[in-house]
Amino acid sequence: MRTRGNILGAGVLLAVFLSSVCPAGEPPSLVGEWAVVAMERDGKAMGEINYAGMRWTFANDSLKLHPGRSTPAGLAGRPPLECSYVVDDTQSPRRLDWTCGEGEKKQTIKAIYELKNDVLRICFVRYGKVRPEGFGTKDTDSVVYRLKREKAK
Repeated sequence: MRTRGNILGAGVLLAVFLSSVCPAGEPPSLVGEWAVVAMERDGKAMGEINYAGMRWTFANDSLKLHPGRSTPAGLAGRPPLECSYVVDDTQSPRRLDWTCGEGEKKQTIKAIYELKNDVLRICFVRYGKVRPEGFGTKDTDSVVYRLKREKAK
């Protein structure tokens, strides 16, 4: 009986700890700062100029996309895009949708993601109209970002 009480007590402590670091409503696996460390399109790795300095910040139900120094898209030096997001961890692969803009400029990107340790892979079809079925980019309009979780400072 004592073992059952110890396990129950440990479970309660874990729940209290998790609720303090991951408040209600936050997907615990994505919350935090992520640096883009690689990008793939058309089956090929893209040069760092395409993602240099890019960061994604997940918090509660908001997402900030920091463009960094990436120059091909003409976004270098611009302020972060403020977005909302939702995840569906019940699907395989897991789903991530983010929405940016307002009114006529509002756009939702339908993506899939995979999280292993502190590495996050996100795959979406350019312009986000459909959700990709897998992480392959060859002969598709898909783009894959690989992000690494930044350590708390």
